[in-house]
Amino acid sequence: MSELIKVENVETTGWQGALRGMRNPMESWDKSDTTFDLHRGLDNILSIIPDVGPNDLDLMMRLVKAGSDHRKFIRQIGISMDLSCAWGIWKEYATYKVGTVENSTSQMHKLGSRKLTKDDFAIEDWKYSHDSLLKLINSELTDWQALKNSEAHPDIIKNACRTMISLVPA
Repeated sequence: MSELIKVENVETTGWQGALRGMRNPMESWDKSDTTFDLHRGLDNILSIIPDVGPNDLDLMMRLVKAGSDHRKFIRQIGISMDLSCAWGIWKEYATYKVGTVENSTSQMHKLGSRKLTKDDFAIEDWKYSHDSLLKLINSELTDWQALKNSEAHPDIIKNACRTMISLVPA
């Protein structure tokens, strides 16, 4: 497998409010030394990029070490990114996520729109038997696409979709 997980288009938001908020308990806003620059990134998106000053960095580090009640400023920083990985990894991801929102491609609508490759699966030691399985799955996906594009009853298509999704190994 070439890449298990690919991360792209990372953006962070909420820095100004988070840094201001971490100084609220001691009313030490005057000690803040972080500057914020407006940056035009990919796709002409405007982002505010912090240049964290030494005073703010020191406070952040102390708050993080002090425990979860004190490092709550971190929860105010939003992170957005595109993650691409094999389906089996997504199934594990659902177990560990906290406070996330997902927008994903639809398996029901996109499954079968292209041939699957080894990179679509979380199998590190790909053996010959897996190649046979991949050929079988791609053959079934071709049949599924033909059914989906036919005039078949919607319930038949929905049941076939469930079958196709369950056919894809974790």
